Amino acid sequence: MSTPRAAAHAALALELPTDVRVMAYARNIDRPDRDVVMLRQDGVEPHPAAPESHRRYTLTAIVVGAKVDPDGGADDNLDALLEDVLHAVESSPILGWTEARRGTWLNTTAPAYEVTVTVVHRKHPTTTEETP
Repeated sequence: MSTPRAAAHAALALELPTDVRVMAYARNIDRPDRDVVMLRQDGVEPHPAAPESHRRYTLTAIVVGAKVDPDGGADDNLDALLEDVLHAVESSPILGWTEARRGTWLNTTAPAYEVTVTVVHRKHPTTTEETP
């Protein structure tokens, strides 16, 4: 059985560079030693176009850069990682995004973005299928 989070995880892992760690769940981690994208499921609602058969899930992709330095290199690295994530989302037929906001990861100095990602999902009585 595939879940919306699993589908988003698979889509991002397929499209992102292999040196980016894609995690299916958001966790409290120490400052990472490599770039990380974590997924957090935040909500679900009936899809307005087909409320009885489709649901729209809202996830947050937490994009955490590994570089932390004062000379701008960390910002450049994070901005490039964000572009990779947005491209991966836009390349997927089941994912979309609505906004990205800058911040830091938890109480660390690791620069981060939170990207609001949507997944349209249709569940059948015996199987689960993602649809665009």
